Amino acid sequence: MESQKVFEWTDAHFCSLSSQTNIYGMQKLRTEKNTKKFLVSSLDSSFLSVEYQKIGDRVTPLTKGIQFAHIPVPGDAEIVSISAFERLPPRKGLVVGITYVMLQEQEAKPKTQVLNIYSAVLTEEEDDDSGKENKLEIVADSCQSNSLTFIPFILTNTEVTLEDGRSEPVFLLSGSDFKIHVYQEQPLSPLGVMEVPSENFFPEFQDLACNVLQLEITKPVPHQRLTALGFEDGTIRLHLVDTRKNEMLKDWSAMMDSPVTSLHFFTQQKIVPIPPCLENASDDASQNSNTEEDAASLKINLLMTTALEPAVVYRDVMTHGLSEFLSLPNSEKYDSALCSLAADIDFDGQHELLVGTYGQELLTYKFYPTAEKWVPVSPPELAPHNTLQPMDEPTNGNDSPQFAEQCDESGKQRHKSDEGEGAKKGLEHRKVKSQEDLMSWMGDRNLHPDYSSDRTDQDPLELRTVPEPHYKLLWQHSFPCPLMGLDSAEMMGDGIENLVVLTTHGLHVMQPDMNEVAQLIENRMLQMVASGPDAGDEFHKLQVE
Repeated sequence: MESQKVFEWTDAHFCSLSSQTNIYGMQKLRTEKNTKKFLVSSLDSSFLSVEYQKIGDRVTPLTKGIQFAHIPVPGDAEIVSISAFERLPPRKGLVVGITYVMLQEQEAKPKTQVLNIYSAVLTEEEDDDSGKENKLEIVADSCQSNSLTFIPFILTNTEVTLEDGRSEPVFLLSGSDFKIHVYQEQPLSPLGVMEVPSENFFPEFQDLACNVLQLEITKPVPHQRLTALGFEDGTIRLHLVDTRKNEMLKDWSAMMDSPVTSLHFFTQQKIVPIPPCLENASDDASQNSNTEEDAASLKINLLMTTALEPAVVYRDVMTHGLSEFLSLPNSEKYDSALCSLAADIDFDGQHELLVGTYGQELLTYKFYPTAEKWVPVSPPELAPHNTLQPMDEPTNGNDSPQFAEQCDESGKQRHKSDEGEGAKKGLEHRKVKSQEDLMSWMGDRNLHPDYSSDRTDQDPLELRTVPEPHYKLLWQHSFPCPLMGLDSAEMMGDGIENLVVLTTHGLHVMQPDMNEVAQLIENRMLQMVASGPDAGDEFHKLQVE
């Protein structure tokens, strides 16, 4: 793969928080203009809404404080987590969930935990006023409080399928009672939102043996759900569920040596919908989504970070579960990695991986399917002499006995993986070592164990490209505070996604150099014009070149 231009991302806007936040303190929302805005919480019970609005000919950032009803005054409680979803048609409106813990002046007094749920209550005359039910200022006035008997952790949401086939969003709340609680709206009940048994929709939430710190859900195909759970003891569980029958199809498990701090599903290729102006550009446009290349690019990967160890990418989890993985080199060298994201920051149609650390660093990694290294000219004949063998298949490079021996000597992290019902019994021990370190070690002829002065001309080494996938550090950026959250969204209405970084004391909205982006767009438009009408779907072609 040719080296890609690295765009310089800088702050377009920054808003400070009244006090520090945590890893559960940011939520993305949709605006009336169909762009995105962010709701951010501070531990001291304050909330900010950050968005961009067009005023005249200029797009201007707008930061507003939001006063949610029945939230204790600063100093009396700490906000733990926030989440929000929009109701599905024919119903409409925004629903916001906030968890907090009351601070007790007397230590002997038990703590109080609360889940507040907010949604707009509109009159019949106001129902036709589009967008009003999504305004945070109106939503924040109507509150339903739910007392909790456990300490809350992550609050998120997903959609479930009801008995009549309809889909409906629900809140998922992890608690210190080793459970994940499900809260569902009851439109016909005066109680509003009620907790329902998790086994009604989520068989993968049963028999949890530890606190769940991270929860990620995606739907790879219709009627299937892929759920990843990250635990406080370092365990990660992955479940494939049939949503029609409400039963598990497959499950995998692995274990790290420190708490799981983030999980993120992603595909290697970023697929962007074709703009309406190009939909009829080619008769072949509707056929491109069925090509083998597209099918391979849509394999689902899972990015995981932990408190002490390098970030790990589990590749094609639908096929391999948690057995095929690559590490992100040096991602553990900047204190704990607390957040992660997959985003296309160099505009080549491929997702880069971003890791935010408590050491105030944002690390961006790029995937390379091959590597250059010194390998024997004739591997079969030289096999008895080699410490490390080249791979014929594009695997992760971590499974050979020779590689395991090298990892044992280096004292790298321990990684244990198993599949199915036997996951709790005798988990296998694995080592995860940076692919970049391995290539660097092999790339030096003087250090390579197979390259010595007493070798004969019949068994030389040569430098060549081998199918060994790996990640390399593409870009690094320092911040003044530890990083708590990462996201990407189109906030300015210009079609370019912004990079949103939440630190302990503020929210950074970052954008690339717009002159460089304009030059890139001009070059690609010229390529489309020069390619002629018989080149096929040029928009799709330019995404992946």
